[in-house]
Amino acid sequence: MLYIHITQIIKKIKIKVMSKKKTVVAPVETIVVNSVKRGRPTLEGSVRQAKLVARAERVAAGGSVERGRPSNPTSARQARLAARAARIASGVEMRAGRPKGTGKTVEVEVSMEPVVEAGVGVEA
Repeated sequence: MLYIHITQIIKKIKIKVMSKKKTVVAPVETIVVNSVKRGRPTLEGSVRQAKLVARAERVAAGGSVERGRPSNPTSARQARLAARAARIASGVEMRAGRPKGTGKTVEVEVSMEPVVEAGVGVEA
């Protein structure tokens, strides 16, 4: 009875299937539009433009672009990084994260005596 009821419900449900007809789409023509430069105008004689030109010349000459805070070569971090780079160069395998065995260890005393609460489960 249940099987017949389910089959009747399934027959009543209409499932839409995608059409298998293939439609041909016409090729789209590309149109080149000359757009006006948007945004803030650039002033050719400005200090910023001079800095940008100087930076581009340094990069073209093979130089580097110095941005951000400069590093201090005598700092403790730079010494750690140099030591790490030397260990990697010598072939020592460096793993990410804290080395094993350097975490805190806690010693806990465990007693094997049963815990008895007063008045519970104790017969006198």
